Amino acid sequence: MNRPQYSARPTVPTAGIALLGALFGTALACTPPPADVLVESPQWGTDLRLVPEARVGVLDGAPEYELGRVAQLAVGADDAFVVGDDAVPAVRIFDSVGRAVRVIGRVGDGPGEYRSIGGVRTLPDGRIVLWDNRRRLLTTYSDTGAVLSTATVPSGLFGEALLHVERDGTAWVRTLLLTLDQAQNPLRRSEARGAWIRVSPDGVVLDTVLAPVTATPVRSFVLSSSSGYDRPFTREVLNTVTVFGELVSGDNATYDIERRARDGSVARITRPYQAVPVGAGERAEWEAWAAFFEAQARNRPASERAIEIGPAEGDYVIPAQKPAYHTLLSDREGRLWVRRYVVADSVPGAERAAGDPRPQRVWREPSTFDVFERDGAWLGTVTLPPNTRFAEARGRHLWVIGTGDQGEDIVARYRIESP
Repeated sequence: MNRPQYSARPTVPTAGIALLGALFGTALACTPPPADVLVESPQWGTDLRLVPEARVGVLDGAPEYELGRVAQLAVGADDAFVVGDDAVPAVRIFDSVGRAVRVIGRVGDGPGEYRSIGGVRTLPDGRIVLWDNRRRLLTTYSDTGAVLSTATVPSGLFGEALLHVERDGTAWVRTLLLTLDQAQNPLRRSEARGAWIRVSPDGVVLDTVLAPVTATPVRSFVLSSSSGYDRPFTREVLNTVTVFGELVSGDNATYDIERRARDGSVARITRPYQAVPVGAGERAEWEAWAAFFEAQARNRPASERAIEIGPAEGDYVIPAQKPAYHTLLSDREGRLWVRRYVVADSVPGAERAAGDPRPQRVWREPSTFDVFERDGAWLGTVTLPPNTRFAEARGRHLWVIGTGDQGEDIVARYRIESP
């Protein structure tokens, strides 16, 4: 893996960027865990269960409770729900029991307005930070909606976990540093570099931190579901940022994760890892999706430009075994949530409509997270409810985004209980 680096001046995604130093020190190691590592008992205990406490979202009801397309969820003061609904778009505030309180900002191009919601985060004092990835604008509001600061940030990415905010208000915005050809057109994504743009609490772009990358990129694709974004068990270097400004990263070929602070200090989580085989039915489904995307690529008009994930040529490869983990996330207390690859369940849904060429999705993995304290202590393993994805956690409480039984978008809070 490559060394995280930064630029000493604001960076735009173009060719010829000067990288002037290493922010986090030495390269990230990807050594397998020692064979004699002892498996400790989780501090929260085993067989944890989630007890529902509050929920927002209805299929047909009062307009303020109908959520269109929830892209983001943050936790405000007094456990308020700060919901980024990207269908309107709108930033909606609900109190801790789910009562509608107010809307922050509005659609538009003026001060405090937004066109898209690429990320929403909150600070301990109740401030709300919004990343508008269409306008490339970072806005900080008070908890009542007053605009406190804005910053233009050179990133236009769309995806998940694009924004992280430290406790002091320093923001990290995900970007891709794209190499341009002689005609100033972006080359394929396999030749791009992931990075984080750091922005000060008062809206000044500080520098750009290069994210670790995989030595040999693998051609892949992404499927979206109510449980998040899934790839065909791709080996990759994953990374996230904590509220303490630490860069957490690891190659998911092993269960070895590094947490690196700006002062160069390192904390490592290394655990035994038994590879999970890809089941026969699961493999057949992913191979059908690979064939579907290959056919799309063959039929794409020659004039259409596309920035693809991984190498531009070659077949999509479905491995025989799954990597160690799927996603790295961090919560409001700086704890690490590692979504592990697990055995998939068969969950047949409705048949595709006539004329829909997409393969059916039947095999789904329960969203299973190992939770670690900042010092690396294993707290426990939490499995999210079906059709939900992780949004935030604090103490023994967990917030999720998901889909209800009738297909409605929802947000909810659960209490994590030991047996």
